[in-house]
Amino acid sequence: MTLSLLLFTSNARAEDADKPPPQRDTRLAPGTIVLDDVVGGGLGGPLTLTLGWFSIQSSTQESNGTRSKSSIVGFAPSLDVVVYEGFTAGGQLGISRATSELSPGGETTTVSRFFSPRIGYVFRLTDDLVLWPRARVGWGNSDTTGAQQVGALGGLYDGTVKGETWSVGGDASLLFLLGKHAAISAGPFVTYAFEKQDEPRAVATRFDVSVRGALRLMF
Repeated sequence: MTLSLLLFTSNARAEDADKPPPQRDTRLAPGTIVLDDVVGGGLGGPLTLTLGWFSIQSSTQESNGTRSKSSIVGFAPSLDVVVYEGFTAGGQLGISRATSELSPGGETTTVSRFFSPRIGYVFRLTDDLVLWPRARVGWGNSDTTGAQQVGALGGLYDGTVKGETWSVGGDASLLFLLGKHAAISAGPFVTYAFEKQDEPRAVATRFDVSVRGALRLMF
């Protein structure tokens, strides 16, 4: 009886030793690079389409006999790196060109540049579901040329206007991991911005809330 028990115990230990150790999930492990907004879009303002960090926006408005049409084309690469056990650091930089037509009125062209670093933390909810909140700050500047409507009386200023923007914000996206190198994300984005321009001088604040979905790639 004792010999049979010893043989059974030895066989069980041998079978356990032959089993491969459980595989550690290396997705979003330290050193992982995540490319953000590879393909995606957003709701909460003008309809936005993003394809490979290229964005296109278009909108038309009519009010009191005035018709305005605007379009924006931009390029804004965005990435994050998992630096230590869930902590992430990254950012986005970009350039865009916007045109605006006001009828009756004139046409303006704006070239903008911006940089927005951010930090975040990855919370694993399940093996394939992740909550990833991030906080960011941003700075940008712009040059606008053409006849522009300014002031309460709607006067026109024809020249180049330089602008500057400071912003803070954050997002909290849910990520569904698709295999090893891809994830689908969706969640709210919040931005508060302070904008100023020179000659003619003007200041403004802006608060935006939107919901965005995107494909993210991981390497």
